[in-house]
Amino acid sequence: MSTTQGLLRSFGEIADNPILLEKNVTTPVCEGLNIALASFQGLYLQYQKHHFVVEGAEFYSLHKFFEESYEDAEDHVHDLAERLNGLGGMPAASFAKLAELCCFTPESDGVYSSRQMVEHDLASEQSIIQLLRR
Repeated sequence: MSTTQGLLRSFGEIADNPILLEKNVTTPVCEGLNIALASFQGLYLQYQKHHFVVEGAEFYSLHKFFEESYEDAEDHVHDLAERLNGLGGMPAASFAKLAELCCFTPESDGVYSSRQMVEHDLASEQSIIQLLRR
């Protein structure tokens, strides 16, 4: 016989944490970490799309560059999610929540020139840098 469980914790609800920080301390930290996580998730998807669709004379070098970039972004997402969990927070995971929290407007669907893709990535990276410096 299987048992069905309901929702254990809602998004934004901060649980107790193993380092015993008060929720009034961890709540704003978790909110900020989720904005960073959502932004790196958006960047990850953008880099991965560029990796898949890049064409032209610089294909190989850009294909490899975009791959390395999305792997780096994935590492940041992992680290941020682990930190959130350790503080009693919950990493944003739905596409709707990620889109809401992302600090930049992701590139629209479609294929762009290699130069435009790199420019879009640079603008997105600059937005994340500004976020992290706050």
